[in-house]
Amino acid sequence: MILALILFALIYILMLALPQQRPFVALGGNLTPIGASANIAAIGILRKNGETVRTKDFLRIGIPFTLAAVLTGYGCLWLVWG
Repeated sequence: MILALILFALIYILMLALPQQRPFVALGGNLTPIGASANIAAIGILRKNGETVRTKDFLRIGIPFTLAAVLTGYGCLWLVWG
């Protein structure tokens, strides 16, 4: 429950920070295990090999990468069309 609230707060903050862009379009692929078909395929392969991937573990890696991608994209847009 707390993890879901943190995730909601993160998305809400990104929405406020980037009102002219649509940050929700690309967040799901990096942020959640079911956001992209490649994530689902990779998790399926890992399960076949005996590994388990929990949502908590995925988010621990996905959140920093998502933040980095969104902030980098925002910086590039600001530099080009600032």
